[in-house]
Amino acid sequence: MLIVDPHAVTREGLKAVINMSQGVRVVGEAGDGPTALAQAKELNPDLVVMEAVLPGLGGAYVAARLRAVKDQSVLVLTASEHAGMARLFLGMGVRGYVLKSSSTENVEEAVRTIAAGGRYFSPGIIGHSSGEGPRGPSGMALVEREVTVLVLVARGYSNKEISVKLMCSVKSVEIHKRRAMRRLELRSRVDLVHMAAAHGWLADRGSHAAPGTLPT
Repeated sequence: MLIVDPHAVTREGLKAVINMSQGVRVVGEAGDGPTALAQAKELNPDLVVMEAVLPGLGGAYVAARLRAVKDQSVLVLTASEHAGMARLFLGMGVRGYVLKSSSTENVEEAVRTIAAGGRYFSPGIIGHSSGEGPRGPSGMALVEREVTVLVLVARGYSNKEISVKLMCSVKSVEIHKRRAMRRLELRSRVDLVHMAAAHGWLADRGSHAAPGTLPT
């Protein structure tokens, strides 16, 4: 298992919890998005437990990349109770979404359930527990390109600028944006920006490469 969280004390606490679970072993840890992707590529863990908000790269992009490249099992363990953020990760097909306010027993159960091939969601925020979880409000998974488009839109890029960065047509950008916003039940750009702010997407445009240009 790979643990991804920006706070070292949280990673240490989670490792202590995991060590109490039989059949689960922590093989690595990361404190930011780029390191998480590099560690996942090198270590090929069976499960990635990650915070939703990460420095360096948004947690949504990291999760989308893990799902797209290796169909990685992902458990989101986060302090954020933002409903839009939960819908975003569910739309990507993560196998679990658990709040950090949950009991140690619930976190253990989530890890064991997902490691065994199941799913686990905190009832308090999503209304689902172990068992088959939803794929998103529309029942369809959000794809990596849709996440990338939403991140760039939230950062203020125009459809034309996004089309140049992603080497696709403006029409394709519009389609990806429309589909993703519908699946996440975002009714306006204001809704998108509010969710993006909660998700750590609103970094300065020049602070790092756009998600679509990151290495695999």
